[in-house]
Amino acid sequence: RARRPAAKCVVGVIGAGAFARGTLLPLLAKRPECELRAVAAKSGLSAEHAQRKFGFARATADVDEVLGDPDVSAVVIATPHGLHAEQTARALASGKHVFVEKPLALTRQELRDVAAAAAASAAFFQVGFNRRFAPFATKARARLAERPGRRNILLRVNAGPLPSDGWQGDDDQGRGRLLGEACHFIDLGAFLADAPIDAVHAQASATDGLCEDATITLELADGSLATVFYTARGDAAHGKELIEAYAGGRVARIDDFRRLSVTAAGRTRGTRARQDKGHAAELRAFVSAVAAGGPAPVPQASSINSSLATIAALESLATGERIRLDAI
Repeated sequence: RARRPAAKCVVGVIGAGAFARGTLLPLLAKRPECELRAVAAKSGLSAEHAQRKFGFARATADVDEVLGDPDVSAVVIATPHGLHAEQTARALASGKHVFVEKPLALTRQELRDVAAAAAASAAFFQVGFNRRFAPFATKARARLAERPGRRNILLRVNAGPLPSDGWQGDDDQGRGRLLGEACHFIDLGAFLADAPIDAVHAQASATDGLCEDATITLELADGSLATVFYTARGDAAHGKELIEAYAGGRVARIDDFRRLSVTAAGRTRGTRARQDKGHAAELRAFVSAVAAGGPAPVPQASSINSSLATIAALESLATGERIRLDAI
């Protein structure tokens, strides 16, 4: 008896920059259920290079050629930040599932547009919040879940400085490091707390467009608290990311996604591994969900909540006020 052919995720990629070529495309090319149909980039030469290197059926400089292809079931968006929301909404409207790199949106209006497109579409979207897929993050969350009740979480990011004239400070493309980078840790805080974010209060030592030094307090719906401490003033030798979560007499500690330790009943047990921030797992989950017909690997309401909390952090920096996330 002949086997049914395995379901496929037929992918169109929009954007072929350094991150896409170095991280996303190699991982997609390894997935057996993934068919690389088309790649579009502003530079036709970049698209052609990606086509040759990763085996896309065709390359183009026209985004509409990807969105209009009836054979493409999923779109991966890895363009500059200012294009994410508009391209996500368009892809959803064309019936394509979407994997979009963070940030999902730069403004509340952009986020509303994506939410409306998702509500009207049979397709789903997933944001590139890869750290919630990291093996040590999922293990830490599971160990915390063994102790019911509120959690206190500290997420320290020793990010290092960026050039003051880089695109991250541009109002149209970056709007600072909070939207483009700190969003990872806002989402991870909500993931580890296993609760949506209700309110945000942020403070910064300077609001120079990049927001490189900030503290963001997240109030979760279950009474938990998460604090993101983000700085560009440290030394890289100290390590970049440290997460500590406290719950019911237990402490879970993730050090640069290379070591996980859990302290309970007076004893600490640790595990070391090669650094894994979850990129492969998030794409595996997306491709598998598309091939299987859903559901979305991450609830879309959760991605919207984390994205709104990140935008609210910028609003809090501007006003000095605590921002409730009552609505987009």
